[in-house]
Amino acid sequence: MTNTTRAPRTRRVEETREAEEREPQWVAPSILPEPEPRDGVSFKWVRTDMVGKSDTKNVSKAFRSGYVACRRADFPEFKHLITDEGSKYPEGIEVGGLLLCQIDSRLVAQRNKYYAQKGQAQIDSIDNHYLRESDSRMPVSRGDISRRSTTS
Repeated sequence: MTNTTRAPRTRRVEETREAEEREPQWVAPSILPEPEPRDGVSFKWVRTDMVGKSDTKNVSKAFRSGYVACRRADFPEFKHLITDEGSKYPEGIEVGGLLLCQIDSRLVAQRNKYYAQKGQAQIDSIDNHYLRESDSRMPVSRGDISRRSTTS
């Protein structure tokens, strides 16, 4: 009796495992592949063309801010990637008018800090302008300043 009861249990476990197996899921390929993450380096796709016309102004701005074009030889994961015909960056990784560039992560942190300080200076200026309107008959305090907006 014990043998007959064990066989169906084994079969049930096998049937359950087959039912639990997931079908492979198809995922749409990304138009812009992402490079493997690297320590100390940030990546960005920089526009080189727009509507068939070269956008050297945008590329020049990116290069002046510290970005460097990534070389295909340095990224083996992109060896099968087909780049744009007639690219001005034949050794670079260019897809659809976008060039993969890299920058030192420390420069990105410094840039973010710079713009955060500029933004805070603007907010402080607005607050000071608002507080300048204070009158002794109806004083305005910093606690009255609300940065939340509502719509109705």
